[in-house]
Amino acid sequence: MLETYAQFWRWQAAQAGVLVRYGAELVMTAPLQVLGLALAGLTWRRTWFLTLGVLGVGALWYRSAPFTAAGGEWAMRVLAPALPLASLLLAAGVERLAQRVASVRILAGALLAAACLWTLPFALTWATPPEEVPFAHWVGAALHSSPPQPRRYRDMARDVLAQVPAGGRIVSHRHELVPLLARSGISLVPVWSPEVRFLFDPRLSQDQARDRLAAGGIHYVLLAAPGRSLDLMLLNQFAFFSEGPRHWTLLSQAGGMLLYRLDSTGP
Repeated sequence: MLETYAQFWRWQAAQAGVLVRYGAELVMTAPLQVLGLALAGLTWRRTWFLTLGVLGVGALWYRSAPFTAAGGEWAMRVLAPALPLASLLLAAGVERLAQRVASVRILAGALLAAACLWTLPFALTWATPPEEVPFAHWVGAALHSSPPQPRRYRDMARDVLAQVPAGGRIVSHRHELVPLLARSGISLVPVWSPEVRFLFDPRLSQDQARDRLAAGGIHYVLLAAPGRSLDLMLLNQFAFFSEGPRHWTLLSQAGGMLLYRLDSTGP
């Protein structure tokens, strides 16, 4: 499994656009800390150890990404210790600039207020991007015990509901859809559930696996399109998932997900 994670990271790291996106997310959610690092050269002699600390934590993030199930994006939590260090760099940089230009303090105060207002929505709706949550629901999202589902998951669920009737059961690696589908009487069984552990048995043929799923009332499979999921890289090491799509009926293809029907006898 760890080797699969590493393969996925190497694939991501080879794409410049992916690393640029990570950088853009960091600028969007921690603009002051990024600015602090940019100003580090102004106070290098006094704060060199802070700069090295930030860079060291960044190196730890890059090193930990190949061992994180959700890839580099979720591995960015490793960067958390760098944020207070970068904040100190920002304060030191502003203080140095203020010695040269008196109005810098006023500008820094305005910038701080603007950054707090800018980052507030990200804090309220974490871990869903604020643009995917209606403005009226931001405060409710912060107080709710579970974060709101991103729009892409709601779109996936809507596509499934259009094809699978109430009472249907699906096996999938998209466990995020469980609560969204349950509201309409559709049960999603995660591929990691002990109920379907036989899918990873290399001795089982496609027909045998399908019959055992049917015995449990499962007649549908929902998988990410090729190249769209780390989970799929792992699942494709097992015959049911790598060879199965050739034997199943494709019902829909939307949102980077493929919905299959195993047979025509299910609900």
